[in-house]
Amino acid sequence: MVMKNTNFPSGIDMLVVQASREYVEAGNIAPVLKILNSLVEPDNIKKFADKMVFCIEGYDNDPRELAEINEVRIWMKKLDTEWPYWFYFCSPYCLSLKFLAFVLSDVQKDSRGQIFIEGDQLAKFMLKHFAYMNIMVENGWISEEENIRVSQKIETYFKENTHPIIFNQ
Repeated sequence: MVMKNTNFPSGIDMLVVQASREYVEAGNIAPVLKILNSLVEPDNIKKFADKMVFCIEGYDNDPRELAEINEVRIWMKKLDTEWPYWFYFCSPYCLSLKFLAFVLSDVQKDSRGQIFIEGDQLAKFMLKHFAYMNIMVENGWISEEENIRVSQKIETYFKENTHPIIFNQ
C-alpha cells in the first residue's frame, strides 16, 4: 500500500519527473520511485492521467543515446520493475513513451549507427505495459473505459512515432 506523501495542487497541467545522472550511476531509484508511487494514490490517479513527462538529466554532453548507456538501461529496468504504470500517466504529447520503449527494450544499430527497436521488442514492451493497465483496472484504480481510452492513446502514439513497417507486419 502506498502512503499518502504528497500534496499536489489541483490544477496541474504537466508533471515533469526528472531523474539525475547521480541517481542513475548510484543505482538509486528510491527518490524517483517515491514520486511515482504518489501518482497511484487515490487522490492523484485521475489528476495525473496523461500529464507526466519523464526524463533523465546529466547526459547532455554524452554523445550516446540514453538507450545506449548501460547504466541508464539498468536503472530504468529496475525502476520499471517497481513501477510499470507509465502508459496511464505519460503524456502522449512528448517523447517520454518513446524514451521508455527504447531504454526498456533491446535496441539494435543500423548501418548508419542509428539505434532502433525491432517490432517484436516493441510488441513485448507494449504487451507488458498493457498488462499493467489491466492490473490498474483489477485494483479498481481506473475503469475499463479508462483502460480502453489509454490503450487507444498508446496505440496511436506508437503508430505516429515509430516506423510504419512495425505495425504493418
